[in-house]
Amino acid sequence: MRQALEEDEERQRQDAAVAALAQQSAAVQQLTFEQLKNFHDQQEEMAQRFSGYLQEQFENQLQLKGEYDALRTQMEQQKRQMAAHTSILREASEKIGHQAREIETLKDVVHHPSSPRGQVRWGWFAQPPPDEADDVKMKDTTEEVTA
Repeated sequence: MRQALEEDEERQRQDAAVAALAQQSAAVQQLTFEQLKNFHDQQEEMAQRFSGYLQEQFENQLQLKGEYDALRTQMEQQKRQMAAHTSILREASEKIGHQAREIETLKDVVHHPSSPRGQVRWGWFAQPPPDEADDVKMKDTTEEVTA
C-alpha cells in the first residue's frame, strides 16, 4: 500500500507540476497573444497613417501637376506672344530702315546743287530780296485791306 501511496503522491506531484506548467504555458501564451495583438494593432495603425500619407501625397502631386500644366500653358502663350511681338518689331524696324534710306536719298537729291528739285524748293529763298517799290506796293495793299 505504501507503494500505491507513493505512486499516488508522485502522480499528484506530477499533476501539480503539469498544472503549474500548464498555467505557466497559458500565461506565456496569453502574453504572447497580447503582444501579437498589440503588434498587429500598431501595424494596422501605421498602415492607416501611411495610407493617409500616401493619399495626401498623391493629391499634392495632382495639384502640383495641375499648376505645372497651367504654368506651362501660360509660358507657351507668352512665348507665342513674344514671337508675334518680335515679328512686329522686326517688320517695323525694316520699314523704319527703309524710310530712313528713302529720307537720306531725298536729302541727297534736295541738297545737291544741280538738282532741279533743289532749285524749286530753295528757289524762293535763293532769290535776292525784293526792291523797295515792291515794299511800297505791299504797304498800300495792306492799308486798303485794313480800311
